[in-house]
Amino acid sequence: MYGLLYKDTIIMRKSLLPTLVGILPVQFMHFVGVLGEPDVEISNIYKMMSLFSIICTFYIIGMFQQGVFEPDERKKWAYYVTATEGGAKAQVGEKYILVYLASMSTVILCNCMNSIAIDVTGDKAVPMMGITFALFFVQMFLRAIDIPFMIAFGSKKGNLLHGAILVAGLFLLAAYLLFGDLSFFGNSMDGFWDRVFELMEVGNNVKVMIVLLSAALAVMPLYYLSYRLSCKLYLKGVDGYDK
Repeated sequence: MYGLLYKDTIIMRKSLLPTLVGILPVQFMHFVGVLGEPDVEISNIYKMMSLFSIICTFYIIGMFQQGVFEPDERKKWAYYVTATEGGAKAQVGEKYILVYLASMSTVILCNCMNSIAIDVTGDKAVPMMGITFALFFVQMFLRAIDIPFMIAFGSKKGNLLHGAILVAGLFLLAAYLLFGDLSFFGNSMDGFWDRVFELMEVGNNVKVMIVLLSAALAVMPLYYLSYRLSCKLYLKGVDGYDK
């Protein structure tokens, strides 16, 4: 498996560089929100800018993650790797580890930039650890769902199916926001953003810490079950490869 990780690291260098080029400028938005007049309340401005920065970073990394499967979508390679000692489990497991490492590296990067912003601005910036880990669990949940699709149908068809499911989910979310009970959010956009800002301040909110812990206990077993399912689907998906 370590050999497969090394192989993918070498192969993905070409796509890793554009990914980093896209991420680093976005990360400097952590500092944009604290530029202004000293007597202006900027905590909410900082939170908005940092939230945008973190969401964009996870989105870019998500695009990178979905590209780790395509280089190995060749029948000859698939039949060869399944004949090796590790077999399909090593091939699939290596992809899951690579995806996990990419997401965890995103968490570390975002929190490091946030800590630097707090030090540089004299505590004008605010901790963003809560929203970072929340997005990490969301990304792991999405990968747990879409990786089996990409294994079974190939990355292109799998992404189309995943996209259709995502659009359906967004439609249901929009319907709920229009017609559902929004009392939890205070029945206003201000109430909604207050809830989001509470999520960011994880260190001062026991409820948020409990929610994040519950998310970890739910998502990581789901991620493992997704891996087991993908192992079973691997050879079935090989027949759909073009090469």
